Amino acid sequence: MKSALAPFLAGIPQRHGHRGEGRYLLLNRLHQDGATKDRPMVEFYAQLAFEPGSAMPGPIPNPVLARDAARERAARQRIGLPAAEPLIVLCPGAEYGPAKRWPARHFAALASLAAAEWPEATIALIGSAKDRPLATEITALSGQDLRNLCGDTSLAEAIADCEALLCRGMGMG
Repeated sequence: MKSALAPFLAGIPQRHGHRGEGRYLLLNRLHQDGATKDRPMVEFYAQLAFEPGSAMPGPIPNPVLARDAARERAARQRIGLPAAEPLIVLCPGAEYGPAKRWPARHFAALASLAAAEWPEATIALIGSAKDRPLATEITALSGQDLRNLCGDTSLAEAIADCEALLCRGMGMG
């Protein structure tokens, strides 16, 4: 409801959404089909770009991760991570606080398991500056040498390193 209330109160003329969502009363361009069981989420959200009830012009391609080696190197250099060293990234924060995030002790246990399995890897914790105390707690609980980068990386840098990690993990680089 909150995500639709601000545009409504701001007088934004076009407010699009699906009927099955709780905020539908604040929308003025309503798509009747709120079900996602029979189609990918990418198509569910892409449908909002078209007139309600109209057919999609064709299949929507799945999102693809693309690596940018120069961006990866620049991000690692700026934050002091070795260029060739394996990297494991944990992002423990949650916008709405503890109710929406995994407990610190679980992240600490995961970090310990990862460190035992991949001793050659750097394990970094990323997030906003407000996540720094949580990352400090996770580091203490884990007993590992984790890199607390919360508040030290831009979103673009975090994405660059996560792209590298995900692409390598999927055999793409």
